[in-house]
Amino acid sequence: MDQINHSDPTCPFCPFSDPDISRVVEHVDVYHPEVDTQAEHSRQPANAPSTGTEECPGAYAECPHGCGEIVLDTEVAAHLDLHFAETVAFEDISSHQPELPVDVESPVSSHDAERRERLKERTPGLLPNEDRTPSPGSFVGGTKTPHRETAKRLGRTELGPHAHEKQMPSWLRRMLERGSMSIFTNTIASDGTLRRREAVENETRDVIPVLARLCEQDKSVQRAFFCSPKVHQISKIPKEGGFCGYRNIQMLITFLKETQLPGHERFPTELPTIFQLQDMIEDAWDKGFNSVGRVETGGIRGTRKYIGTPEAQALFSSLGIQ
Repeated sequence: MDQINHSDPTCPFCPFSDPDISRVVEHVDVYHPEVDTQAEHSRQPANAPSTGTEECPGAYAECPHGCGEIVLDTEVAAHLDLHFAETVAFEDISSHQPELPVDVESPVSSHDAERRERLKERTPGLLPNEDRTPSPGSFVGGTKTPHRETAKRLGRTELGPHAHEKQMPSWLRRMLERGSMSIFTNTIASDGTLRRREAVENETRDVIPVLARLCEQDKSVQRAFFCSPKVHQISKIPKEGGFCGYRNIQMLITFLKETQLPGHERFPTELPTIFQLQDMIEDAWDKGFNSVGRVETGGIRGTRKYIGTPEAQALFSSLGIQ
């Protein structure tokens, strides 16, 4: 049995150790978020054996499905359920022609306040950290209000396991810069002409009509709420991790582009990338839109910090999109 080198860097919160200090730092970031250092030091025996393994309650774990997202141990099962549902939905989309059911175009906003409240209780928010309501010290709907003095830097609870990083790893940056793969196919239209269609790796059309049809056929579903069928489903690319807030903004942009609503002209070509969205949010903060977000996040450019509804609102408000 190999002898443990007690000179190796050791985690201050558990017996984990490694000769590479960077791995120890990464271990602390992932497995001990929001830990009170002084309290944990008082619990750690001075002569605790270093086993190289750890049992960390409330720890983060990487998705075993391979999507690259880091989730809490207690949420792994629910996260895998989402992967399963995603697979089933894609299989159904590829094998059926969507049929638009009645009222699928109706937006959720057309329902009364009581229905909206029930919907809010049953479904998660559109973006992560939706409880981060726009601060009083920011532009809300184009109107500036007095700055909130109590704004403070948020931690891993709100911003995720990489809340304090200054830059994402270079391999991830290169992967995101390459973007999603596009596949071009030739199809014959009903008039006999040849048309070339582009399919983007992580972008799927007609998801909402399929879901609406499935709910319509399911006798156990009493009521269902859907967004517009014109919205494209934007999924993550393998190994990218937790950029779902940016993907949700991209889905909102697909709705603007498909419906030609005011503001669609701001996105004349392809969807903005994650890095472009980060630049747009930072620019919105510079202009005073929900600028408290910069205080709360410490800046997001080039990082994997989670974003939420305030950042989405800042971006669209700065472009004049209400």
